[in-house]
Amino acid sequence: MRHITISLPVVPVMKCVVLVWCVLLLGNAAALVLVHRLDIGDAWGLVTLFHFDREQNLPTLYSVLLLLGGSMLAFFHARNDGLVEIDRSGWVLIAAILLFLAIDEFASIHERVDAALHYYIESGFLPYAAWPLPYAAAAALAGWRLLPWLVRQNRRLILALLVAGSVYVSGAAGVELIAGEYIATIDPDRSGVVDLKRDLLATVEESLEMMGLMLMFWALACSASDNREH
Repeated sequence: MRHITISLPVVPVMKCVVLVWCVLLLGNAAALVLVHRLDIGDAWGLVTLFHFDREQNLPTLYSVLLLLGGSMLAFFHARNDGLVEIDRSGWVLIAAILLFLAIDEFASIHERVDAALHYYIESGFLPYAAWPLPYAAAAALAGWRLLPWLVRQNRRLILALLVAGSVYVSGAAGVELIAGEYIATIDPDRSGVVDLKRDLLATVEESLEMMGLMLMFWALACSASDNREH
C-alpha cells in the first residue's frame, strides 16, 4: 500500500469554510427578521434556503459537505503506510462515523428514529426529542472503541477532536433536548407552529453543530498536512 499525501492549503480553505458559515448565519437571521418582525411568510424564499431548522437546504448542504470532507480526510489517513492495525482501524471507524452522520444529515435518519421510538414506546417515558438517547448510546460505544486509538494520537489532535465533539454534541443533543421540551408545550401535535423562541433555539443548536464540524474539519486537515510534511 503506497503512502498517500494530501496537499491541502489549510488556512485558505478554513477561511472559505468560515466565510460560508457567516453567510448562512446572516441568511438565517434575515429570514427570522422578515418572518417574525415583518410577518412576511416564507421571507421571499429565505426561509426555504437558509432557515437553520429546515431540512435539505443550504445549511444542511454545508454540514453534509463538512462531514464528507472529514470522512475523506480520515479515510486518507487510514490508507497510509506505516500504520499499525489499531491506528488504521481507528481512522477507518472515524471515516465510517462521519460518513454515516453525513447520510443522516442529508436524509434526516434521526427524525425517523425519533418517530419510531415514539410509535413503539409509550410517549410518557420519552422526551419530546427522543432520538438523542439511542445516538448517545452509540456514541458511548464508539468512544469506548476509539479510546485506544485516541490515546495514541498527538495531543493537539486529541484536544481539537474532543473540543469539536463536545461543541457538536452540545448542540445536536443538548440544545435539541432543551428545545424539544419547549416545543412540546407550544406544539404537542407537531403541526409546525411558528414561534420566535423555537427558531432561536434551532439557530443556537445548528450553529453549535456547524462550529463543531468546522473544528473537526480543521483538526483533520491540519493532521493531514502535518503527516505530509513528515
